[in-house]
Amino acid sequence: MKRKLKQLQDVPFIPEVQKRIDKNTVYYTAGKDCEIIRLHKTDIFIKDGDTITLNSGGYQTKKTKSRINKAFEMFDYPDWSIESDRGVWILYNSKTGKEFIFYDRMRLKYVKGDFKSLNASEAPTKKQLIELRNDVSKYSKTFIEKLMNDEIPRPNAGHCWYCNFFLHESSQHILSHVREPYYVPTLLYNSVFDNHLCTLNNEIKRFLLYKLKMLQSDKINDNEQALFDFFNISDSVPKYLESNLRKFVYRKLSMPI
Repeated sequence: MKRKLKQLQDVPFIPEVQKRIDKNTVYYTAGKDCEIIRLHKTDIFIKDGDTITLNSGGYQTKKTKSRINKAFEMFDYPDWSIESDRGVWILYNSKTGKEFIFYDRMRLKYVKGDFKSLNASEAPTKKQLIELRNDVSKYSKTFIEKLMNDEIPRPNAGHCWYCNFFLHESSQHILSHVREPYYVPTLLYNSVFDNHLCTLNNEIKRFLLYKLKMLQSDKINDNEQALFDFFNISDSVPKYLESNLRKFVYRKLSMPI
């Protein structure tokens, strides 16, 4: 029995043929020449005649990369695949060595056995992306160091209005925090408690809550104090918090995590 899919993003079509090709991944057609691969709720590969559009939906994960590469094989572009170079996704031709920097909604046209970019002016450079990854890594490390040393400001609604009221921060807003740099407790809170990709265990999450409460000069009970004292001297807690924050910011900036 066919299930009607929601029309998402820039695909104004009613699915005509649909089949599951992998876990959380479906193939469907829309119109005479349009074939689409959807992972979860994102159309990651759209083939419309001799034009393809690629999109991670902000989730540049191993699974997304694997599904896009599988689509290249399905549609008979076996020499093309997404590869990772120092944390930057590259669309690479293994036969000719030709490459494109990957970015969401990149459009390519297949002409005489090769791809050419239709919106290359929107693409960042590899150098820019590598520098940005380094900036994010430095920002995350410094943020957690300041947290552990009680050097970040107390949680306050006036610090960052956007972070306090919008759980799904825009990429430009996140970027502004990294560039300034600006260390806001709410951003760290959102990276842990409003992030469905967060893998921190409950003890570390509670430790962060107690840390934020103490920044506000709020008292914690004896049991909370015992857990706080235990994790406060652990070398692993800052590393886990830093890694989680770094991956959160990478995803918000549509970068590989």
